[in-house]
Amino acid sequence: MEATDAAVARHFGTCTLESLLGVFGGRRNRLLSCVMQQNESIQQALDRLKSEAVSAAGNGARLLVLDDSAAFGPGRSFLDPYLVVAVLHKALKEETAAGGESLRRGVSLVVRSGACATSTT
Repeated sequence: MEATDAAVARHFGTCTLESLLGVFGGRRNRLLSCVMQQNESIQQALDRLKSEAVSAAGNGARLLVLDDSAAFGPGRSFLDPYLVVAVLHKALKEETAAGGESLRRGVSLVVRSGACATSTT
C-alpha cells in the first residue's frame, strides 16, 4: 500500500505544507519568492523581501512561506534561504505592531526549498 504525504508526515511528527496552509487560511498566509530577480543584487533582493514580509505581517499575515522554487527559472537566481530567514527574522523583530509588540511574535516563517538539508545525529 502506497503511503500518502499526510501519513508520512504524521509518522515523522510533522505535517505537510498543504495542511499547514489550511490551518492558517488563505488571508493569513503569504508566499514570498525567495529568489533574486534579474539585475538585482543580493542586498536589493533582501531589502525587497524585508519590505514584503513587514508589509504582509502588518496586514495580518501570520504565516510567511519562503519558496525558492523559481530560483532556476529564466531571469532568476538562487538566494540562500538561511540568509533570508535570518534577515526576515531580524526585520520583523525590529518592527512593532500598533500595540507595541514585535511583528515577529505573531508570524511564523516556513521555508520551502530544494537547497535546505536536514541532518540528524
